[in-house]
Parts: sequence; C-alpha cells; structure tokens
Amino acid sequence: MISKPQHPVSVPPRTLLSRRADGEHYTSSSNVLKVLGPLFLDDFNAKATSLISDPRTTFSEFEKFQNELSSAMFLDPASGTGNFLVAAYCEVRRIEASLLQEAEKRDYPLIPKVTLAQFHGIEKNEHPYHQSKNILLEAQQQANAHLQTITTTPTHLLDTTQPQIRHANALTINWGDENGVPDAPHTFVFGNPPFLGKNLQTAEQQTLIKQAWAELGTTTVSMADLVTAWIAKSVTFLNDRNGTFAYVTTNSIAQGTNVPLVFGTLDKHGWRPFFAYQPFEWDDEAKVHCCIVGFSRDDESQRLWLFDKETQQHVQAPLTQGINPYLTDGEHIIVQPRKTPLSPELPQLVLGSMAASGNTLDPKKNTPKPEHDPVAMKYVRRFVSAKELINGTDRWCYWIEDTNVGDIDLSPVLQEVTENCKQHRLKSKKKATRNKANTPHRFADARTQPATNYLCIPRTFSQNRPYFTADYLTPDVVAGDGTYTAIDPDGFVFAIVSSSAFKSWQSVIGGRMKSDNRFAKDLVWNTFPLPALTNAQRKEIIDAGKQILHARKQRPDLSLDTQYKNMTPELMQAHGALDTAVNKVFGLSSVSNESKMQEALFNTYVTMILNFEGVSPSPQHVL
Repeated sequence: MISKPQHPVSVPPRTLLSRRADGEHYTSSSNVLKVLGPLFLDDFNAKATSLISDPRTTFSEFEKFQNELSSAMFLDPASGTGNFLVAAYCEVRRIEASLLQEAEKRDYPLIPKVTLAQFHGIEKNEHPYHQSKNILLEAQQQANAHLQTITTTPTHLLDTTQPQIRHANALTINWGDENGVPDAPHTFVFGNPPFLGKNLQTAEQQTLIKQAWAELGTTTVSMADLVTAWIAKSVTFLNDRNGTFAYVTTNSIAQGTNVPLVFGTLDKHGWRPFFAYQPFEWDDEAKVHCCIVGFSRDDESQRLWLFDKETQQHVQAPLTQGINPYLTDGEHIIVQPRKTPLSPELPQLVLGSMAASGNTLDPKKNTPKPEHDPVAMKYVRRFVSAKELINGTDRWCYWIEDTNVGDIDLSPVLQEVTENCKQHRLKSKKKATRNKANTPHRFADARTQPATNYLCIPRTFSQNRPYFTADYLTPDVVAGDGTYTAIDPDGFVFAIVSSSAFKSWQSVIGGRMKSDNRFAKDLVWNTFPLPALTNAQRKEIIDAGKQILHARKQRPDLSLDTQYKNMTPELMQAHGALDTAVNKVFGLSSVSNESKMQEALFNTYVTMILNFEGVSPSPQHVL
C-alpha cells in the first residue's frame, strides 16, 4: 500500500489586508486537496494502490506509471506563497516514493524521476514569489529525506532541481512561451486566482479581463469577475496541448449573466466541467463565497459534491445527467434572459421607481411630517424598497406628478428639496442622470403607480431565509427600485413567488450579492418553467397561498424578517401545503429535496423552451 501523506510544508499567508487588496484569499490544506484530488491525485493514488497491492504487477507496469508521474507538468498561474504547488509536489513525490519502495522489495530497478522542474508557478508580487521558492526547496528536502527513510536510494539520485516560479503578471504573459511551461503528455493547471467583482476592479484589470476573453472570441464580458480571466487564459494555454484545469473560484461564475460568458464560451472550445463543489463559504478568515470547478475536453467520469447547509460539509451526489453550468445535476443547458415570461401562466413584472436624488426627495429626518408646510405634506408618500419590505421599517418620500408641479412654488420645503435634487443630479457622472436634473421633482425613473393593491417582491434577500418574502402594498405606497411589482388580483403570483420551487430556481439561475439572492426579472422570473395548469391546479395553489397570508396575519406586529426567522407551526404548515401543490405540477412529491427539484425544473425548462422556440434539441443547448 502507498504510504500516508506527508505533512505539507507550512505556508505562512500574506497579511489579510494585502491579500484582499488583490482579491486573494488564503487556501487551507483541505480546500487545496478538494482541487488537486479530483484533478489528478485521486487517479494517481488509485493507480499506485492497484499496482502496489497486486503481486502480479510487472516491472514495465511500474515503470509506465512512474513515467506518467514524471512526464506530467503542473502549473499554478496565481501561485502566491505556493500552497497548491507544495501540496502537489509533496503528494506526487509521496506516490512515487511508495512505488519505489515496493519496486525495491521486488528488485525492480526503478530510480526517482519526479522533480521540482515539473512544478511551475506564476506570481506577480515580489514577496510571495521569493517565499514560494524557499518553501518549495524546503518541501524538496523533506521529500528527499522521506524517500531515504523507506528506500536505499543513493544521494546523487535525489531531486536537486530548482523551483520553476516566474515573477510576472499571469494575465500579461504567454504561459507556454520559451520561459514558460514545456509541452507534456498531460498538463494540470490549478490554483486559487484572485476574486474581484466588477465594481472593485481597476481600469487595467478590466482591460486584462477583456483581452483574456477576446483571445477566445468573446467580446462581451459584462460583469465578469477578475478570476474569469484565469479561466480564459487556461483555455487559451491548453487549447493546443493535452491537459485539464481546476480552480477555486467565486460562486458568481455559475450564476446569473456570468454563466453564458464562462460556460458558453468554454462550450464552444470543447470544455465541460468534470467535477465541481457547489458554492460554500470559505473556511478561513476571508468570508467570501466560492465554488470549485474542474474542466476537461475528454469524456471523463463526472463527480459533483453538494453542500449540506446543516452539516456545513460537502457530500458527493449520485449523477443521473451530469454537471450542468449551474453546478447541479441536469442537462447541459445555459438559460438566457427573456423579455417576456416563458410560462403563459405568469404576468409581466415591473421594476420599482428609482429616485437618483441622493435622498434629497426624502422628507427631513425620514419622517412623514415636513415642518410647517401643509403643501409639501400633500406629496409625502410611504416609500418601500427591499429593506423596508422585509424589515417592516418606515421610510418616506416626496411623490410629485407633473400635473402638480405648480405647487412647488407654493411650498418652501418643496422648493428646497427639488433644488437639492437638481444639484445632486447635475454632479452625477452618468449623462442620463444629469439629464434628469431638468425634472427634479420626479423620481429619475418613475413608474406608474398601480391604482389597486399590488404585490411587491424584493430583488435582494438572504439565502438563509427559506422562502421569498413578497407582500401586498396599497396604491398610495411607492415601490422602490429594490423591488419588482405585479398586479395580482387572485393571489396566484404571490403563491408562485412564495413556493420552494421558485426559490430553488432563483438559487440556481439567479445571481447573488455575496451569498444573498439577487432576483432578476428577465433571467429568473421570465424563464421560470411553470407549465400550463388546469383550473383545479391553479385553485389549489391560490388557496395555499391565501393560507400563508392568513398565518402571517396572526402576528401583525412582526416584520417578515422576524416571522421567517422564527416560523410558527401554522406558517410552516401553510408553506408545506403550497409546496405540495406546486411540486405536483412538476411531478414531484411534497418532500422532494433541492437536487430533485432543480433536476425537474431544468427538464421542464428544456421541454418548454424547445416547444416555445420550435427548435430541435442539440448536444449543446444555449437556450
């Protein structure tokens, strides 16, 4: 049997502040192995164990496998202080050492072949660059010492090669040039590149992201995270050589509009995920949310690990269809935003109104009572965005229609707030906002207020909340742009939004802000695959939704946030009845788990979109 893993060399992390400035996050040993294991270590370990445990294994079989180990190339293009390279080197050396130990017992003339020259890194920051080289040399010494404790290998055969770390920005160089990684029978690329969202990127970083994807023929990068540039560079690097790659990456690559960019582009070049760990919270001091994905062009067996929120652990899941771009078990499809709902059962949603006023259209002290100004008081309206809707807090605004603009001259308060709003908009960097300075009495994007009670749906809400927290508002309440609104006379829209099925679709298709759900009308609502319903099915769903409202009314003094943090038995029972009614539409039982629900949703989506568009299925669906 192969020997136990060596204790990896300790790699001291850079300071938290310095790493965060570059979007870097220190990787624990357990998370390093989540990448390296499925990428190559599991396969190497299995082969070594099989060869060593079988007394019939020949010398040529030993030698063939050792040549596989010693001919492979390994690259971490964001190597930092060397966590991944140290682990990879130590583990491959350990496997070879076990092979050499057994070969010596059998008098097979094997000599060590695995060297540091196979392990390459790229690091732009000077301190970790030097640090990683020193740590790799220390790992080399430990591996050599370990080999000599279990074999009689002479000193002159021990690895004495130097670390292959380049001091450079990986996004500005050719990884395979004369100073880079030599071609090999197989090249493994891995690591934990920096995560930086669009709003935190420098102009230079945005340019590098665009350049990386342009090399693959993709010119629209939208809200791409910095980490996606490493994904694109990996494909460019490996397109003309045999290899696979895997990264710890931000969870956003498998969410929202990033999915067509990353997975759609990689599809065109023949790359598919062959293993993945679903999104989870990083287990070090950097509270970011990430996932792990490995990509291959070969028809490899796929493995998917689901994240169990209760145990906070990953559990390998049985796969029936394979890993799709949303890192779930399902058909390989990419859901594209739509301008109208796919389901004929669903109405259009409307985005709430955006003030773009710097709070200048809020009454002073955030109260409904302007001081000594009855004219201004006529135009004070309650204002509700996502925060106010969920937390039940009060906020107010001035809502002045164009037909009432003459009253501004009669009100010192309204004169003041409209002038302040005008000046705020004139200072904006956005031309569209500056143009709105001509109408400072109005919200910048003022939607027509519903004439009846309407449903208000928050755009952002906690992933820890088990259900959407939509609610009804009266027509005198202004819905902010942190919400969507819908006219819902019979309660059907409320019921659908409140179901586990819809929350499941949001979780897998929609984007997120950190780990919170980010609801997008075109991408989530308009693509929700709700099939045609019978009158009986619709009535059952509506009635179940009404029971949820009834249960909420039993605690009128509590906010939606509080009610759903501490759900009463009645509220839980009402939601359970609703889930039963909606799940039946998708052919599921009331107790279906998340993965089964997502599988059913994707299957229904494929059926509906193909029927809707009148196209035939293909091996690669971008729908």
